[in-house]
Amino acid sequence: TGYLKEHYTEDVSLEKLAGIFGYSPAYLSRMFQKYAKTNYKNYLDDIRLEHAYKDLVNSDMPIGMIASQNGFPNSKAFTKVFQKKYNKLPSEFRKEL
Repeated sequence: TGYLKEHYTEDVSLEKLAGIFGYSPAYLSRMFQKYAKTNYKNYLDDIRLEHAYKDLVNSDMPIGMIASQNGFPNSKAFTKVFQKKYNKLPSEFRKEL
């Protein structure tokens, strides 16, 4: 998990991470579920969202730039994850600040 906290902006698939540490993707997936109590994708999205949230609050960067600088493939992916957690769009959240 430390590796992901340092490399969250990169395209780090479960398969790539498993290869880096010499595990099978299936084994690594089970370990995430067992120890992090969530799946790999949700864990990585949470790390990315934590950083993106700070950028949303502390900067005037466009939402698309915040998404890409924090490892989301595009603003649509960021918006989906953000809305799932906070029940509003990033743009709505920013307007409320």
